[in-house]
Amino acid sequence: MPTLASIFEIKKAVWLTFSTYGIVTVSLYFIITRIKIIKTTVFYSSQLGLLCLFLMVIFFILGQITNLNYAEQASVMLMLPALVMTAFGPLLVQNILFPLLYLMFIIPLQDETLGARPLIAGVACLVLIAYLIYQKFFKPEAEAFAYKTPMWISINARWLLPTFIAFSMLMVSPWLGENIRSFYPTKNREIALRAPLGKHGWTGPYSVRNPAWTALYKGASATLEGQYFSETGKNSIYLYTAYFHSDREFSDMLMHSNVIYDPSLWKQVSFGSTNVKLEDNQSANVFSVTLESAGVFRVVWYWYYVAGVSTTDLALAAFLDKIRVIAKHAQGSGVIAISTTYTTDPREATDRLKSFLSAMYNGLDALKRPEIFYTRANQAGT
Repeated sequence: MPTLASIFEIKKAVWLTFSTYGIVTVSLYFIITRIKIIKTTVFYSSQLGLLCLFLMVIFFILGQITNLNYAEQASVMLMLPALVMTAFGPLLVQNILFPLLYLMFIIPLQDETLGARPLIAGVACLVLIAYLIYQKFFKPEAEAFAYKTPMWISINARWLLPTFIAFSMLMVSPWLGENIRSFYPTKNREIALRAPLGKHGWTGPYSVRNPAWTALYKGASATLEGQYFSETGKNSIYLYTAYFHSDREFSDMLMHSNVIYDPSLWKQVSFGSTNVKLEDNQSANVFSVTLESAGVFRVVWYWYYVAGVSTTDLALAAFLDKIRVIAKHAQGSGVIAISTTYTTDPREATDRLKSFLSAMYNGLDALKRPEIFYTRANQAGT
C-alpha cells in the first residue's frame, strides 16, 4: 500500500531513520514482554473492532478527498489495533494499547512539512520514560483484566454492532447507486451557456458588439457575455460568466491568467465584498471591485460557484470541489460577474446592480448547471 510505504520510507537524515525504527523496536519490545499477560487474556472476536475498522476506512476516504496525507497515514496506522480488536477482542488491545499507539509517533516524524521534527523525537522519548515510570510504580495486575466479561461478549449484544453496520450499508447503498458519479468515455463536449430572459423591469439579453468591459477567462470551457437594459432604456448591465467543466478543478479558475478585468485597460480603484439584500428575505455575498479607465468608472460584482452552490468563500469552494466528484450529476465551477458604470456617485452603480440582482438572481442559477442539459450521445451502447 503506498500510504503504508510512505510512513516507513527511508529518509536521508540518519537521525530520522534511527528514530523511526527505534519507535518500531520499542513497540515490538513491549509487546514481547507482555506475552505472559497475553496468554492469560480471553480471546474472542469483537464487533466493536469491526466498527472501529469501518470508521477508519471512512476517515481514510475523507483523507483522500481532502488531500490530507496525515489523515490517510493515521487511519492506516489505527487500522492495526482495530484489526487486532476484531480478531482477538478488546482485552488484548487493552494489554498492548501503549505499543500500538506509540507507533503513531512515526507519522509526524515522517511529515516533511513540520519544522520541529526533532522535537517530536524528544516527545517520544519523554513519553517512553513516563510510561516506564508508570509501569514501575503503578503496574496493573494481569488478573484484573483476565476474568472481566464485557457486555458485548454475550451472544445477543454481539449481534448489535454488525447488524447496525449492515443496516447502515443497506440504507446507504441506494443513495450510492444513484449518486456515485459515472465516468463516461467522451470525445467532444460542447457546453451551451444560455443567459436568462430579463424580467421585472429588465429586458435582454442582448449581444455585446463592442464591450467596454469584459473579464478574461481564456482557459474556461465556455464563456458568455450579454447586456440587459432597464425599462427606460438608459441604464444597462453587463453580464459575464465563465464555466469550467466538471472534469476540471476549481483551482483552474484561480490561475493568474484568469482575471475579472483587463489590467491593460482598467485600473482598480477599490476592492471588497458586500452582502446584498434581495427580495423574499434572500441575500447574496459578492465581491465588489471599482474600476477606472480614462475617466470612466465602473463597478463590478462577481461571485464563484461550485456544483451549483454560490459562494465568495474560497475555502468552502475548494471543499465543495473535493466532495462534488462523487455526484453522478456533478456540475463544474465558474464565475458570474455583472457590472455597470457611474458618473460621480458609486451608489448610482450599486443601486442599479442591486435592482438587477434582485430581479435576476434566481434566473442566473441556470448558468450554474449547464451540464444538466448535456446529452451524452457518445457513450458506449447509445
